[in-house]
Amino acid sequence: MKHILKVLLVSMALIAASNLMYSQTTTTVLNKRAGKLSKAIKKKDVLKITMLKITGEMNSDDFAYLTEFKNLEYLDFKDVKLTTAYEKQRQYVTSESTLKLPILNKVEKLHLPISCTYISRLNNVSNLKALSLSDICNFDDKDSIHLQQIFVAKSNSTSSRYNSNYDHYGFYANETPNSKNTPEIQTHKLTVDTLILAEENFLQVWCKPLKYITPYLIIINDNKKKYLNRWSDHFDLQSIKDINGIAPAAFAGSNIATITISPHVKRIPDYCFFDCKNLKEINLTSVEYIGNYAFSNTAIKSMVIPASLKRMSYAAFSNSSMQRIEFLSPYPPTLENVKSYFATSWERMDIIIPQNSYSTFRIGKWKEIPFSEKGEKTHFIFNVKEPGTLQSYISKEQMERGDSLTIIGHLYDTDFETIKLCKKIRFIDLSQAHITISPKTAQEKKEKDEALLKLLSGVSKLAAQESAKKYKEGKTNLKGHLQTGITAEAIDIVAQEALEKSKQSSIQVETKCILPNYSLKNMFFLQEVKLPQHLSEIKEGAFISCRNLQKIVLPSNLKIIESYTFSNCVSLNNINFPSNLETIGKYAFNKCIALEIVDLSNTKIQTIEEGTFSDCTSATIFKAPATLITLKSYPISQTGRCKYYFKSMEPPIGFRATDSDIYIPKGSQAGWQTRSRLNVLIEE
Repeated sequence: MKHILKVLLVSMALIAASNLMYSQTTTTVLNKRAGKLSKAIKKKDVLKITMLKITGEMNSDDFAYLTEFKNLEYLDFKDVKLTTAYEKQRQYVTSESTLKLPILNKVEKLHLPISCTYISRLNNVSNLKALSLSDICNFDDKDSIHLQQIFVAKSNSTSSRYNSNYDHYGFYANETPNSKNTPEIQTHKLTVDTLILAEENFLQVWCKPLKYITPYLIIINDNKKKYLNRWSDHFDLQSIKDINGIAPAAFAGSNIATITISPHVKRIPDYCFFDCKNLKEINLTSVEYIGNYAFSNTAIKSMVIPASLKRMSYAAFSNSSMQRIEFLSPYPPTLENVKSYFATSWERMDIIIPQNSYSTFRIGKWKEIPFSEKGEKTHFIFNVKEPGTLQSYISKEQMERGDSLTIIGHLYDTDFETIKLCKKIRFIDLSQAHITISPKTAQEKKEKDEALLKLLSGVSKLAAQESAKKYKEGKTNLKGHLQTGITAEAIDIVAQEALEKSKQSSIQVETKCILPNYSLKNMFFLQEVKLPQHLSEIKEGAFISCRNLQKIVLPSNLKIIESYTFSNCVSLNNINFPSNLETIGKYAFNKCIALEIVDLSNTKIQTIEEGTFSDCTSATIFKAPATLITLKSYPISQTGRCKYYFKSMEPPIGFRATDSDIYIPKGSQAGWQTRSRLNVLIEE
């Protein structure tokens, strides 16, 4: 690789003229008959020749004679016809198109016969730097060599059949992601700094040498175009400032930090900058297309998309650090690969479009993506004076275009139906709000409870009647009949009393601040919520499947988190548990796969319910409170990886032995060892 930079900086004119470098001092020989090279060049002259061009015919005997040319640096036999005729040995030429190279230690530049279809023992030319061959030539895949330059010339038998395995100047790359979402790149043993092709068509037809070569730079002679096939961190950015195209995954895994794309480049292909963890800045100039996972795993936080862009993959920025994208065109590009599982980064980015282009962007998949016009207001503040009236404050346009809400005042649970209409909201501030159940909800609950009591009373009466019928028919004994009748009558009495009491009582509306059942469920773009300062309860499923929720601070007065509250909040990576917290319901944090630390040490929780933290696969620390008495299921489902910290002198009821590290109070070994039968415990 030490000469890569030098080779890449060589001008196009110099490369094109390289074939003529030795023309004035080259010894030219016509070998009219195979096997007669030793007659055409006397043995006394072989050590004098450094540059040699041969025409005519050659067989194995002629190639054996070439090994006598100890000072030969340049060898051109591209116009030679290979033959096995008149041979005394069959060591090198095995057919009219197959050649095994002899040992030519000093040869630096070699022109192979245009008719040659198979070449092997390339390693025998140990000092080789430049190679010329035809587009029909195959290599022995056992050869491993790095060259500065390869020139592929046009033969007379080029096939025009399209090779679907080649994707333009990216013939080495398989662009199908594997299970780890990474490109599979095939690197051949034969590598070259610069690959020069006679015509661009070689990249699209069956050009056999391309199956065996991994080039860094590709230059096309017929149109003077230059393509980057693979970047090396040894390169100078100036060497590719005028390139015409980039291959798929060309920069993948490199240490490049900043780059300006040549205005001639129209495509950023699949995986182009994949896993460039240091890439922070890029200028796309005149790009028209951005491919799959082109910027995955990069450090770029902001990007300006030129007006020239016509198409792009929905997965272009997946798993990247991208925070802001500004489009310069008033018309959106066509989105491809929109069903990609990995294309989740759009919800977390600020998408800025030109002024007065909102209506043109509201088409197709873009209807589901949150964006705003440059300079427009997207944060709205509402001071609600009468609970249940939030809908009258928020206009349809604000519902469609707003990305953050601050709500002050008294809200009912019914107001959240309005909030959920704001589909693209990312931030909600309820810190200065007080939320209660509405009289309407309380009335509906009362009616539902009364209907249930009526049903219970009716069922108990039917059970008593059925039991009496069976007793008369002799299908049950007296004892069983009496037991059923007594139980059914007791249930009926209780249900009737409760029903009568409910009818006589007035509607009970709670005044304490709560977050209602399923209040923010499935708000996909929601990233941060500030809860009411005086919140005491979060009801069932309040944040279920808010997949992009990352930040939430639980207020100090919070006492109850009901079941399924944060279930499937896969982006929630940190959460505080306040000291007044007494209850966490079952599956409350199920599938919070980004949650790393569960610290309940300062809470008042006595029971860990079933599945409370199940499938929290990233959790590495669980800290239990001193009040913990019962475990209805294992705290963290990923045993062995998570460390557990307990404050009690004995294990809680339901605790099971595990291969995880267990940290217990000093002096509590005896209590824990007896109850849990653990072999290893760590005293703090």
